[in-house]
Amino acid sequence: MSIQQFKAEQISKLIAIKQRFRNNERVAEIIDNHLIPKLQSLKTHGLPDYVFTLYLASREFNVFEDLIPSEQEVEQLIKEKGKFYYFKVKYLSRLMRLRKELKQKYPDKIDRVENIVFELAPKLVNLRRHMLTDYLFTVTLACREFAEFCNLVPSEQEIKQLFVVPYEE
Repeated sequence: MSIQQFKAEQISKLIAIKQRFRNNERVAEIIDNHLIPKLQSLKTHGLPDYVFTLYLASREFNVFEDLIPSEQEVEQLIKEKGKFYYFKVKYLSRLMRLRKELKQKYPDKIDRVENIVFELAPKLVNLRRHMLTDYLFTVTLACREFAEFCNLVPSEQEIKQLFVVPYEE
């Protein structure tokens, strides 16, 4: 799937959501003022920011959660796997999947899951190579509460690869 196809599908889905929630001004505001403008100028390196915006929208309306691309879709969208933004969007997508799973698995701990995700998501979106240890430390703390968050720890090979590629963020 190309980024152009992804953008077209996303806009189509957003229009359908807007029609379904036509009486909700807040949904229209999120779509018109935040999501569609980001999509219009979206390039693959901006994907982490777009996914983060979808995440924020989904905190208010669950319907936006379905627009967050899966790791498999990210694999198809980003051809250059060595790019730092690929790492960020891959783990952000994984975090969103974990969020959904944990909310279903632990319905009595939804608030705690949301708090942890709300702490991790901005760290991923704004991640720079020199901040990787801070991200890993935060994930380690999250693993103490929910073992599933350990899936957000990259392999040693992935970490090495992040520092081999030319410096771009």
